[in-house]
Amino acid sequence: MRLFITEEYFMENNATQPKIVIIGSDERMTYLLKRYTEQSQCSLLMHATIPAVADILAIHPAAVIFLSMEILQTINHNIDALLAKEIFVIACVSAAEEALARESGADACLVHPFTYEEFWATVSAACPAEVE
Repeated sequence: MRLFITEEYFMENNATQPKIVIIGSDERMTYLLKRYTEQSQCSLLMHATIPAVADILAIHPAAVIFLSMEILQTINHNIDALLAKEIFVIACVSAAEEALARESGADACLVHPFTYEEFWATVSAACPAEVE
């Protein structure tokens, strides 16, 4: 059984925590990022499919994490809208995809395999004043 949290609940109950949106459906990666996010005192909203950019902007996240290069490339034409609102764009990629992810608009990359320390350093860069 999976628990789905509505965006309204997310917005109301996590107002003071930095918000991170994760986009993708890789169950192992989602599980790992959920654990890391909980340890970092950030709130998390997961989307298995790519939401509309307007829906992402309405959440006012500190960061958006794309679970694959393919997902990042799918939304590539809308990356500028996220960057214009100073939303940190993070891509989970292999070492071979890192340069392409940055060319596609990612501010930072989590290169497989990554540790909690690497996750924390990336999230801290996304919202340094909020996660201390």
